[in-house]
Amino acid sequence: MESGSFATMCRACAIVLPMIAVCGYARAQTTTGTAPPPVTRASILRELQALKSVGFDINDENYPNSLQQSLRKLEAMEATHQTEAGAAVQGSEKPAMPSVPQ
Repeated sequence: MESGSFATMCRACAIVLPMIAVCGYARAQTTTGTAPPPVTRASILRELQALKSVGFDINDENYPNSLQQSLRKLEAMEATHQTEAGAAVQGSEKPAMPSVPQ
């Protein structure tokens, strides 16, 4: 083996090995996070029912726009439900007992 090819191999390793290490670290970071739940037939049917409940029609000629509009309606409904649930929790808390003067 010639000294020129050894030097070339050392330079290549100096470039490639850190890249492999970074890629392996990045992959390890993404696999340890929480993965989204798997898509199932039941989850698709639930989503379709929810979309239909806000007026989405699968046979609508204005398909992309009607889907986006229905998704916005669902998001607004969910936000309203979360706000109402938060208000209900706050309203159900018992008020502090008034102090009695002595």
